[in-house]
Amino acid sequence: LIQAGITVMPVIIQFEVSPIMFRKDLVNYFQQINNTTDNITIVASKALSRTQAFDYPPVQKIANKHRATCAQIMIRWSIQKSIIPLCKTSTPDRMRENRSVSHFVLDESDMALLDSLTTEEHIHQRTELEAKRKVQS
Repeated sequence: LIQAGITVMPVIIQFEVSPIMFRKDLVNYFQQINNTTDNITIVASKALSRTQAFDYPPVQKIANKHRATCAQIMIRWSIQKSIIPLCKTSTPDRMRENRSVSHFVLDESDMALLDSLTTEEHIHQRTELEAKRKVQS
Protein backbone atom coordinates (compact mmCIF):
# COMPACT_ATOMS: atom_id res chain seq x y z
CA LEU A 1 0.00 0.00 0.00
CA ILE A 2 2.71 2.44 0.95
CA GLN A 3 4.75 1.56 -2.15
CA ALA A 4 1.66 2.23 -4.28
CA GLY A 5 1.59 5.79 -2.94
CA ILE A 6 -1.61 5.48 -0.94
CA THR A 7 -1.77 8.35 1.51
CA VAL A 8 -5.10 7.53 3.15
CA MET A 9 -5.02 4.10 4.75
CA PRO A 10 -8.04 1.88 4.10
CA VAL A 11 -10.28 0.91 6.98
CA ILE A 12 -11.05 -2.54 5.57
CA ILE A 13 -8.94 -4.87 3.48
CA GLN A 14 -10.61 -7.86 1.84
CA PHE A 15 -8.76 -10.85 0.45
CA GLU A 16 -9.11 -14.60 0.33
CA VAL A 17 -8.12 -16.16 3.62
CA SER A 18 -9.13 -19.47 5.19
CA PRO A 19 -7.37 -22.49 6.64
CA ILE A 20 -6.68 -23.73 3.11
CA MET A 21 -5.53 -20.29 1.90
CA PHE A 22 -3.86 -18.90 5.01
CA ARG A 23 -1.46 -16.22 3.88
CA LYS A 24 0.11 -15.77 7.28
CA ASP A 25 2.53 -13.02 6.23
CA LEU A 26 -0.26 -10.93 4.72
CA VAL A 27 -2.55 -11.42 7.72
CA ASN A 28 0.30 -10.58 10.11
CA TYR A 29 1.18 -7.44 8.12
CA PHE A 30 -2.32 -5.99 8.42
CA GLN A 31 -2.74 -7.11 12.02
CA GLN A 32 0.53 -5.34 12.91
CA ILE A 33 -0.83 -2.17 11.32
CA ASN A 34 -3.86 -2.64 13.57
CA ASN A 35 -1.53 -2.36 16.55
CA THR A 36 -0.44 1.12 15.46
CA THR A 37 -2.54 4.24 14.98
CA ASP A 38 -4.03 2.93 11.71
CA ASN A 39 -6.77 0.34 12.17
CA ILE A 40 -7.39 -1.94 9.21
CA THR A 41 -9.97 -4.67 9.59
CA ILE A 42 -9.35 -7.87 7.64
CA VAL A 43 -12.39 -9.30 5.88
CA ALA A 44 -12.07 -12.82 4.52
CA SER A 45 -13.58 -13.38 1.13
CA LYS A 46 -14.18 -17.04 0.37
CA ALA A 47 -14.00 -17.75 4.10
CA LEU A 48 -15.46 -21.18 3.46
CA SER A 49 -13.15 -21.74 0.48
CA ARG A 50 -16.09 -22.69 -1.71
CA THR A 51 -16.56 -25.68 0.64
CA GLN A 52 -13.29 -27.29 -0.55
CA ALA A 53 -12.03 -27.55 3.02
CA PHE A 54 -15.06 -29.60 4.01
CA ASP A 55 -13.38 -32.58 2.33
CA TYR A 56 -10.15 -32.21 4.31
CA PRO A 57 -9.97 -34.96 6.99
CA PRO A 58 -8.40 -32.59 9.59
CA VAL A 59 -11.34 -30.17 9.26
CA GLN A 60 -13.80 -33.05 9.56
CA LYS A 61 -11.95 -34.39 12.62
CA ILE A 62 -12.05 -31.01 14.36
CA ALA A 63 -15.73 -30.61 13.45
CA ASN A 64 -16.55 -33.99 14.99
CA LYS A 65 -14.54 -33.12 18.11
CA HIS A 66 -16.59 -29.95 18.69
CA ARG A 67 -19.91 -31.33 17.42
CA ALA A 68 -19.93 -28.61 14.82
CA THR A 69 -20.10 -28.47 11.05
CA CYS A 70 -17.05 -27.94 8.86
CA ALA A 71 -18.45 -24.51 7.96
CA GLN A 72 -18.67 -23.58 11.63
CA ILE A 73 -15.06 -24.67 12.15
CA MET A 74 -13.91 -22.46 9.27
CA ILE A 75 -15.91 -19.49 10.56
CA ARG A 76 -14.70 -19.98 14.14
CA TRP A 77 -11.08 -20.16 12.90
CA SER A 78 -11.55 -16.77 11.20
CA ILE A 79 -13.09 -15.20 14.29
CA GLN A 80 -10.30 -16.47 16.54
CA LYS A 81 -7.80 -14.95 14.08
CA SER A 82 -9.66 -11.58 14.40
CA ILE A 83 -10.73 -11.87 10.77
CA ILE A 84 -14.30 -11.12 9.73
CA PRO A 85 -15.54 -14.02 7.58
CA LEU A 86 -17.81 -13.34 4.61
CA CYS A 87 -20.04 -16.35 4.05
CA LYS A 88 -22.27 -16.55 1.03
CA THR A 89 -25.47 -18.54 1.29
CA SER A 90 -29.10 -18.06 0.40
CA THR A 91 -30.29 -20.93 2.59
CA PRO A 92 -31.91 -19.81 5.87
CA ASP A 93 -30.76 -22.97 7.69
CA ARG A 94 -27.15 -22.36 6.66
CA MET A 95 -27.42 -18.71 7.69
CA ARG A 96 -28.50 -19.81 11.18
CA GLU A 97 -25.78 -22.45 11.28
CA ASN A 98 -23.11 -19.94 10.23
CA ARG A 99 -24.13 -17.58 13.05
CA SER A 100 -24.00 -20.36 15.65
CA VAL A 101 -20.30 -20.53 16.42
CA SER A 102 -20.14 -19.31 20.01
CA HIS A 103 -20.82 -22.70 21.61
CA PHE A 104 -17.21 -23.86 21.17
CA VAL A 105 -13.65 -22.56 21.03
CA LEU A 106 -10.86 -24.03 18.94
CA ASP A 107 -7.89 -24.90 21.13
CA GLU A 108 -4.25 -24.27 20.22
CA SER A 109 -3.81 -27.68 18.62
CA ASP A 110 -6.93 -27.18 16.48
CA MET A 111 -5.73 -23.76 15.36
CA ALA A 112 -2.22 -25.06 14.61
CA LEU A 113 -3.61 -27.95 12.57
CA LEU A 114 -5.90 -25.64 10.58
CA ASP A 115 -3.04 -23.16 10.07
CA SER A 116 -0.91 -25.95 8.62
CA LEU A 117 -3.35 -26.88 5.82
CA THR A 118 -2.05 -24.19 3.44
CA THR A 119 1.06 -25.19 1.56
CA GLU A 120 3.60 -22.96 -0.15
CA GLU A 121 2.34 -24.41 -3.44
CA HIS A 122 -1.21 -23.20 -2.64
CA ILE A 123 0.12 -19.69 -1.99
CA HIS A 124 2.29 -19.76 -5.13
CA GLN A 125 -0.66 -20.83 -7.30
CA ARG A 126 -2.91 -18.13 -5.81
CA THR A 127 -0.22 -15.46 -6.31
CA GLU A 128 0.21 -16.46 -9.97
CA LEU A 129 -3.56 -16.44 -10.53
CA GLU A 130 -3.91 -12.97 -8.97
CA ALA A 131 -1.03 -11.61 -11.08
CA LYS A 132 -2.60 -13.07 -14.24
CA ARG A 133 -5.98 -11.50 -13.42
CA LYS A 134 -4.34 -8.16 -12.74
CA VAL A 135 -2.69 -8.16 -16.21
CA GLN A 136 -6.00 -9.11 -17.88
CA SER A 137 -7.96 -6.28 -16.27
